[in-house]
Amino acid sequence: MFDRLSEPSTQVDDKFVSGPSNASLDGLPTQRSDAQFPACEKAAQQRLADFAEHRIANYDLQRDRMDLGGTSELSPYLRFGLLSAEQAARKAIVARGGGAEAWLSELAWRDFYFSVLAHFPHVTRRGFRPEYDAIAWDNHRAQFEAWSAGMTGYPMVDAAMRQLLEAGWIHNRARMIVASFLTKDLLIDWRWGER
Repeated sequence: MFDRLSEPSTQVDDKFVSGPSNASLDGLPTQRSDAQFPACEKAAQQRLADFAEHRIANYDLQRDRMDLGGTSELSPYLRFGLLSAEQAARKAIVARGGGAEAWLSELAWRDFYFSVLAHFPHVTRRGFRPEYDAIAWDNHRAQFEAWSAGMTGYPMVDAAMRQLLEAGWIHNRARMIVASFLTKDLLIDWRWGER
């Protein structure tokens, strides 16, 4: 299965050369570009207004398409408090329609998972279900470095990871693909990828 994995040792940027050991996550890449997401409330409000005016109507039809600009691209602003879920929900309620309802549902799921974090804080360190803590992770450093650098040999995974490195953001479906690949194909602990 891993024979398509590219050898990362000579092509990986310096920020990737000291990958994690099983005991440590030091040395993982933490640099992110903020060019796509200016860190201010004004930019968050402008992006929300643009989404509500131009893309929310088709959100239900386009949100799963990574080749289209069908998502809100508001996750960094929601995550860091530059935009509240209530502000976003109000825009969806005013917009109405299938796209707005689908987006409002996604906002509700987001808040549900924050509620899970609040009531079950152990999920930041362990599995929600105790039996998942017994998974025997392979945790191969070279495979993790290849995944981190977007050099696995799997085009979808590589494109998503390279976009993350370049823009600091990737489509939600791309996030699910790369996370699934990391944990289910490479058998690398999700906590490595979280960092």
